[in-house]
Amino acid sequence: MSDTMPTLALVPSVTQASTNGASLLARASGLKSNASPEKIKRSAQEFESILLTQWLEQAREAFASMPGGDEDDNDDPGHSQMMGLGMQALASAVTKSGGIGIARMLEHYLQKQSGQPSLPVGEK
Repeated sequence: MSDTMPTLALVPSVTQASTNGASLLARASGLKSNASPEKIKRSAQEFESILLTQWLEQAREAFASMPGGDEDDNDDPGHSQMMGLGMQALASAVTKSGGIGIARMLEHYLQKQSGQPSLPVGEK
């Protein structure tokens, strides 16, 4: 039995979803001063949700390959799609309930860049 545990990378791999995240961040960074606070908030939350989805997917893949895992689940053709949808739903729910703070920091930065008043990052 091996004493090594699978490692969990905290940097998302370059996939379609992270490419979409980079595109979303580039689009959000280009917001003009007439961008509404709601639009900035929505963009920041979408970015955080995409990032969380990537991290959760990597965690699931890392822990699914641990000894004692059920190998039969991987034989089902729809398994990875269902798990992917589940990770997206979980990431969206976490972000909508306050997230891990990335959306708030990004929102604060974008509001500052667009010349809009904003509260300090720790306040709502």
